[in-house]
Amino acid sequence: VQDRYSTVYFRCPFQIESAQEVPDTLALRLFVDDGCIVWINGVEVGRYGVSDGPQPRDAVTDRHDAVWERFELWAPSSYLKVGTNWLAVQVINEGAESNDMVLDLELLGSNWASASGDEETSSPPTPGAANSVLAANAPPQIRQVSHVPVQPMSGEPLVVTARITDPEGVAQVSLSYQIVTPGHYVPAWLPVPLDKLVADADTPKQKNPEFHDPAYWTVLPMSDDGAGADAVAFDDVFTAVIPGQPNRTLVRYRITAVDAAGVPLTVTVPYSDDASANFACWVYDGVPPYVATNSVLGSPHTYSPDILQSLPVYTLITRAEDLAQCYAYKSSDQLPSNNAHPSRKAYNWEGAFVFDGAVYDHINYRLRGANGRYHLAGKRSMKIHFNRGAEFRATDRFGRPYPEGWRDLNVSKMFDNRTQSYGQGNFGMTEAVNSILWNLVGVPTWDTFWFHFRVVDGEEEAPDQYHGDFWGLFLAMEEYDGRFMDRLDLPDGNLYKFSAGHTWDLDALRHQGRDTVNDASDCARVTSQLTWSRSEATLRQLVNYDKFFRYLAVAEAVRQYDFDYAGEKRNIAWFFEPDPTGQNPLGWLWLLPYDTDLTWGPNWNGGPYQPWRALEPGGNDGKAHTDNPGGMTAMKMEFRNYLREFRDLLWNEETIDPLLDDLADSIRDLAPADRDRWTHLP
Repeated sequence: VQDRYSTVYFRCPFQIESAQEVPDTLALRLFVDDGCIVWINGVEVGRYGVSDGPQPRDAVTDRHDAVWERFELWAPSSYLKVGTNWLAVQVINEGAESNDMVLDLELLGSNWASASGDEETSSPPTPGAANSVLAANAPPQIRQVSHVPVQPMSGEPLVVTARITDPEGVAQVSLSYQIVTPGHYVPAWLPVPLDKLVADADTPKQKNPEFHDPAYWTVLPMSDDGAGADAVAFDDVFTAVIPGQPNRTLVRYRITAVDAAGVPLTVTVPYSDDASANFACWVYDGVPPYVATNSVLGSPHTYSPDILQSLPVYTLITRAEDLAQCYAYKSSDQLPSNNAHPSRKAYNWEGAFVFDGAVYDHINYRLRGANGRYHLAGKRSMKIHFNRGAEFRATDRFGRPYPEGWRDLNVSKMFDNRTQSYGQGNFGMTEAVNSILWNLVGVPTWDTFWFHFRVVDGEEEAPDQYHGDFWGLFLAMEEYDGRFMDRLDLPDGNLYKFSAGHTWDLDALRHQGRDTVNDASDCARVTSQLTWSRSEATLRQLVNYDKFFRYLAVAEAVRQYDFDYAGEKRNIAWFFEPDPTGQNPLGWLWLLPYDTDLTWGPNWNGGPYQPWRALEPGGNDGKAHTDNPGGMTAMKMEFRNYLREFRDLLWNEETIDPLLDDLADSIRDLAPADRDRWTHLP
């Protein structure tokens, strides 16, 4: 090459086997002396140390000693394809007389985090060598991204700002936005077809071209010149204005910045490993009245916005076909009845969730429940999964924010399997009051609160009484996880939550204690050793009986028997209190309640309580029959004494009736609207 050529051309093929492998973002790691132009499939994707325009075979450039550098390549889906792709490079030296010319490069692709929000992309580790992402320069830093108004009304422009800095200077900033009109939600990932989901619940979702293709996004420049909506010139705060949109429109946006280095670097936020994938706002003119032409309060009846907003308003924006498939009113859409089947745990459907002006885009949802999952043709209980870093900021029934955001929102339909008509049940009163009672006696239990639910899956907001955005009243239930433990300041022990169909204890682990076992041997010990033949000392090493007696007092009072310890450990949570002295390394078992809708009335399940059965002679009864002769009489008397205290202080009409009335008052005005929405649904 020396003394003959100043440029050299390289071409290299590479394969992409499927559409799933087409990356959302692409990075180029480059080691070049002196400069180069890079093309993929004939599209120029980068120019480094080379002037603009076509470069002839005798072109020259400025001297640049090779170091490993990383550059982000924008919109790879616009030039990559399934099959054979071609990478081409023109390397340009500082002159034909130069005695060195070097080229080494690597393409690194990554996808937006999967729809579950739990997958993260990263480069492989490089022990003993420089970090794989080492770069002599860094792209601009984008932070303090915000928009005003937080929730614009129809036609109101949206002003987006971001603080952007770079030691080399910021050369260019742009904003890309996407408009999602009512009834036409655009998921980033398409649901897995049901036949494939049933065959393999881990089947990856396919990217939705309507979201990932840059053609579906509009690009605006962002400026820092003090003109127009930009408040102050050259203060590092860049501004763009998205035009006003109609009511019930979802507006998404991203921001891209390029620095002013000789070899410019580009960065886009949110980053490629952020499952939220974009910033967003919800254009909304407020909750309209709900009109029931055939009302339980007399026909017709109009519920005012004040009544409808007497509870928190949650809005789910999703595709109608996705929600219909998830709700599965058609038997052909229903997943296998075995609750252990993995497909029943798959968050297969995507949407956006709105509360208090905040938009949580690209959340995922599924149904929850075992026998009652597809019961009747009305409401369904759901589970909504939020993305890491965009946890749901919920508030309790008094409007107080929880100390930590939620990854999961459990939604209860508020009626149990005994209900034989559309949507008429106990309105969640059983689970709400049970939660309060167990917490009052010192048994840590999920918190609950009611909310007004709205679902935007059609173009019209209120076509009639039974269709449109208004979905009535639902009950929110806190998840058993580490956030729950933090809120109640529980010691750092293992927490398991068992569901119907459970087969392996580790699958039920919700929180792993720092200094506790990680093989579920705490569960195994209790299962094998908690029997009636043990001594009192042995039993007290296995179970915190003070906590159990408190749990059992409420369970007997409200008739909570819908679980089966001996068979499958369902509808219950186990918490193992760690021993700070280390003498009991597996900890003491606490029973925590779950799925208590089948209470306060007839119950068809036996529900033996193994910690009590261990106290009975022969272990032949799991119910708290304190008058059975024999067994661990002293421990049984201990429970009887606590039961007397529980009845004196809590389980009496003077205490229970006002508690029930107080809970009922919070939903009294909205409950008839819920009945109007769901009762006699066509």
